[in-house]
Amino acid sequence: MPGVGLIFFLIVTYGLSALRTSQERQQELVHFIVHDLRSPLTSVLFGPQTLQRVGHEAINDEQKTLGETALGSGERMLTLINAILDSFRLEQWQMPLQLSEVTV
Repeated sequence: MPGVGLIFFLIVTYGLSALRTSQERQQELVHFIVHDLRSPLTSVLFGPQTLQRVGHEAINDEQKTLGETALGSGERMLTLINAILDSFRLEQWQMPLQLSEVTV
């Protein structure tokens, strides 16, 4: 039954290859999220943050509301992106855990 060993070898080899491909795609996704989403979003948020710090006397109430809305929405997007990246880090055991007792 030498054919059984060969079949088993091929199945294991195919499984390992599929796993490696999956891990490579996951790394590509993380790279995309960091470089193509988070970095530009951080730059976009710089404008409303600057307007918020500089001076409210130069802008009217409608402009202030629009700036606050843009800043809030951008910060929510950034929080979501960071949560996705944290979940990837947790899956890869690259994030230190701090265990503590809590009362339920």
